[in-house]
Amino acid sequence: MAKANKSLRVFEEKIINKIYLIRGKKVMLDFELAEMYAVETKQLKRQVKRNIE
Repeated sequence: MAKANKSLRVFEEKIINKIYLIRGKKVMLDFELAEMYAVETKQLKRQVKRNIE
């Protein structure tokens, strides 16, 4: 169980390191999000446009 908690913390730290504060808002870059979801950036943007809500 301790090993699972440690790997979860490492994963969380990787995500936290990809969040940037720009003009007072937290953002992630599109290519980093696409990498996380294992899709092309173009595909990610297309899906965001289709599901803007």
